[in-house]
Amino acid sequence: MKHKKTPRPNHPGYILSENIDFWMTGGASILVMLLLLVYIFFTGIPQSTANITNILGTAIVLQIFINWPHFMGAYRLVYTPKNNIKRYKAATIYVPALLILVLIVGLVTGESIEGPLSIFTVNQDVTYFCWLVAAFYLAWHYTGQAWGMIATYSKLSQLMLKKVNGLHFV
Repeated sequence: MKHKKTPRPNHPGYILSENIDFWMTGGASILVMLLLLVYIFFTGIPQSTANITNILGTAIVLQIFINWPHFMGAYRLVYTPKNNIKRYKAATIYVPALLILVLIVGLVTGESIEGPLSIFTVNQDVTYFCWLVAAFYLAWHYTGQAWGMIATYSKLSQLMLKKVNGLHFV
């Protein structure tokens, strides 16, 4: 006996709840940025390397708690099942290999700098190139994420997107 699918009731589209979706899809990041701007306004921009070291340490801790779980989730999605490795060779093999190669080149060709912060010597030109590529890729990545959120919430709200001349419209 086949079960008939019952149509979804008409409700505003959200994943968890209206409030949680708001905070998780941008509200929290806007609040954090406003708090950081208020903090910088009242404390000023650090002028000494001691303060910069503290900021770098805080940035690393924040990377560990915020970005790394995001990356681990993405890596789990791309590397499992195992046939994804063969299917998406550029993302699973070539790009990571290229990044490791660039890292090695940056470390091997680095100039020695005297000072307490120089654990490794790094080629500044390679570093600059990596930051430049990362900035462009990040903009592209965020644009894709924004489109994905629009598509997801449109579907949840039962809005159908139509493709017209290569562009999607509601």
